[in-house]
Amino acid sequence: PTEPARLAALRDRLIDGLLALDGAHLTGPRTDRLPHNVHVRFPDVDSAALLMALRQEVAASSGSACHTGRKGPSHVLTALGLSDEQAAGALRLGLGRDTSEGQVTQAIDAIRRAVHEVRRASR
Repeated sequence: PTEPARLAALRDRLIDGLLALDGAHLTGPRTDRLPHNVHVRFPDVDSAALLMALRQEVAASSGSACHTGRKGPSHVLTALGLSDEQAAGALRLGLGRDTSEGQVTQAIDAIRRAVHEVRRASR
């Protein structure tokens, strides 16, 4: 397959794995999206705490690319209609030419563990 098609297949596998988590939401439409980008949000999970819980197992960030390093909710996410609370649980992941199926599986497992860890800690 072409590189965009390969990335889209990996992206869809990643989306499916993440949406299996309780309450997970995909930001944006399921179709007509970039093949190398996944943006999800988890209710009751602070993205900063989630990134810490991932312990650098997964290259991810919170918010949008143009909001990296800033405090508070992303203006991009709020412009898309997300509340501050929804934007606070956002996670952005990128796929690239070196991304493998195994890495996608590892990312899903690591994010699943981290989401459960953050939810347990916040109870």
